Amino acid sequence: MPPQPPAYYRYSSWSAISWVSLRARRQVLRRFMETLQPRPSDEVIDVGVTGDSGRAESNFFEALYPFRERITATSIEDAGGICAMYPGVKFVPWQAGRRLPFGDRRFNLAFSNAVVEHVGATERQRAFVHDVVRVSQRGLIATPYRYFPIESHTVLPLAHWLPRAWHRRLLGNLGFTEFAEPEQLNLLDRGELLGLFPPEVRVRIFSASILGWPSNIMAAYWH
Repeated sequence: MPPQPPAYYRYSSWSAISWVSLRARRQVLRRFMETLQPRPSDEVIDVGVTGDSGRAESNFFEALYPFRERITATSIEDAGGICAMYPGVKFVPWQAGRRLPFGDRRFNLAFSNAVVEHVGATERQRAFVHDVVRVSQRGLIATPYRYFPIESHTVLPLAHWLPRAWHRRLLGNLGFTEFAEPEQLNLLDRGELLGLFPPEVRVRIFSASILGWPSNIMAAYWH
C-alpha cells in the first residue's frame, strides 16, 4: 500500500487546488526574497517541511530557493528523504511539543510556511512563533488567510468564516474530524498572526493573493 498523504493534504488533492496553492507559495517565496534579501552565505532554517513528495507545492522552498546548500530543514514528520531529493539540504528531526533543537539566533534566516495553523490553539501558536524567532535573526512565517473563501485543507467554501466553535462542530459533523479540533487547525487573520510575535521584534504583515483576493498572509520579522 502506498503511503498516505499527511492529513492536511488528504482533502485538497484536486489539481485546481494544487495549482492555487503553488501559485500562492511562489508569491510567499518572492516576498521572502524581496523583503529579507538573503545573501548566498546566510544559513536558513526551514521549519515544518513535509515527508510528502507527491505534490508540486510540497517543500517548494527547497525546490526553488537559490542557495539550497545553506538550508537546514526540520520537522516532526519523517522527512529525512528531503536530503536525497534536494542535495545540499540538511535535515534535523524535531520532536513534537519540544523547542526547536537549535541555539538562540543560530540561523541568519528562518522560513516557515503553512505550519503555525497546525500547532494548536493560540498559546501554542505563540510559543511556536517565539521559538522560530528565537533561533533566527530575521525571517518570515506564512499561513493561509482565514478569510479566503475556500479553506485549503478541507476545500469547503465559506464554512470557516463561521464562529470557530460553529465551524469545528460543522467539520466534525461532515466527517473532517482531523480538523475539528484547534490542535489540528486554527486559522488566523492578520491581527491574530501579528499578535503571536514577541514585542521586541519588528514585524511587517504582507499577503499573497489569488484573483485579487488575499489567500495567504505573511509576517516578516527582524530582531
